[in-house]
Amino acid sequence: MSFATETTVLIVQVAASAALSVASIYAGVKAFDWFTKGIEELKEIKKGNVAVGIVLGAIVIAISLMIAGGIARFAAGLSVDAPIADLLWGAFWNILLVVFRLVVAILTIFISFAVLDTLTADIDEVKELKRGNVAIALVIAAVVLAVSMLMASALG
Repeated sequence: MSFATETTVLIVQVAASAALSVASIYAGVKAFDWFTKGIEELKEIKKGNVAVGIVLGAIVIAISLMIAGGIARFAAGLSVDAPIADLLWGAFWNILLVVFRLVVAILTIFISFAVLDTLTADIDEVKELKRGNVAIALVIAAVVLAVSMLMASALG
């Protein structure tokens, strides 16, 4: 394979992976926003609410951890050595894999929140986040990140 061909393949892999990554993170953050009624995360961040920023940052990292393997597989499947039909078919299946991982990530984060909410029944997490309670934000972030790391290894 020539240098120009290798460079083109690399550029396509990076661009396609970046697009898929950004779309996945966007979808995950939007899903989180939809799940958390009573708080508008972007408005809180604009107001400088560090607690909400911590939790949203943890959500982004958690989603990234869980979809990373799918993105890597997608990029590796983009090669000029394969016939175009095989390339397209492989890309389709690998995109489905990323979507599956994204759904698992969103559900895992939602379930983590539900379990934490049950364990801390006397604390209204959303209200505390709106107040800027960094302590609760750190606990939520730790739970989300811990569960996502475990799920990422389970997803392989």
